[in-house]
Amino acid sequence: MIYVFTFSISILLFYFADYYLHRRKRFLFIFFSFFAIFIPCLLASLRDPSIGTDVNVYVYPMFILAKSVNFSVYFAEISHDAIFFIILYITSFISDSISLALFIFQFLTIFPLFYAAYKYRDRLNIASVFVLYYLFFYNYSFSMMRQMIACSFALLAFYFLSKHKYFPFIIYCAIGTSFHFSCLFILLFEWIILFVMKKNKLNGLILMPIVVLIVIFSNVIIGKFAEIGIIPYYYYERFSDRMSEIDLSNIDILIWGLINIGIVVLALVDKCEEYTVMVLNTLFALIFLFAMHISSTYFRIDIYFKYFILLIVPILFKSKSLSNFSLRIVTKSSFYLLGVVFWLFFIVYVNYFNTYPYVFFS
Repeated sequence: MIYVFTFSISILLFYFADYYLHRRKRFLFIFFSFFAIFIPCLLASLRDPSIGTDVNVYVYPMFILAKSVNFSVYFAEISHDAIFFIILYITSFISDSISLALFIFQFLTIFPLFYAAYKYRDRLNIASVFVLYYLFFYNYSFSMMRQMIACSFALLAFYFLSKHKYFPFIIYCAIGTSFHFSCLFILLFEWIILFVMKKNKLNGLILMPIVVLIVIFSNVIIGKFAEIGIIPYYYYERFSDRMSEIDLSNIDILIWGLINIGIVVLALVDKCEEYTVMVLNTLFALIFLFAMHISSTYFRIDIYFKYFILLIVPILFKSKSLSNFSLRIVTKSSFYLLGVVFWLFFIVYVNYFNTYPYVFFS
């Protein structure tokens, strides 16, 4: 199976990259990291346009349009998230195949995630980050390309926000927002969390009922924001259209519920105050998971909060509470097993976003 082979080789290369990173052998770290990133990007680029729902819906049609009209006509067709479509337009001049664009979009998803993991290199193993990424998010990125790019830049921006380095935060926030406008509101929310929790970590819990109320009255709130021009009216229309759609599975609730329980227990045992915000984000992921009963749009919002497991879980793997080798192996295996179940059920069995089985470009 091509996915399993790609995941295994990339994770092994990340393992070697980790090994040489902690032994300060920079060249070997860069060498192994390059190929660990290159291989999954290559797989993404070689797929048939039928792999990934959104590729057929708007990416491939826009690529064909880019090859047949001038930029002004093409740009007039873009209603949102322009940078994604501008890259698509540029690649249409370089190559007759969409493969180059798909490679770039996958790279723009993986590299910011890698860089964010690298920033936390003293607290986690990069290989662990990508085990979770491949099991939970890689196949999603074959369809939700714009948002997955935004998610990775949001995670990177969050690092700089948490370190009070506001210039790089603004830069990465702007890049993420240019790919998906929702990124701006997620990072504003992260800033509010950090501000509220500045004096007392428990203050973050106050936000939970507030978020629940926002979710309940979200259609009214989003409508008002659209009226006064804070958000594009396009997003309000999309949200309203999906009010009758419910995109929620009991398996989804079970898997993410167990993941959240594991994260909270480990964080409480370890008294991991520095990463309380990340733990809180995983709890918000549960709120928005249940919010899918209101609108399937919340699936998209939920993804941002779920994405934080890519950092918090590997960090907790190296916590003091897991200093016992056997306990650490059991804990890691449990989280990875949940990822395998998730991948087999939603990617292989349900075939979310039409990414399985893999088909090469013909």
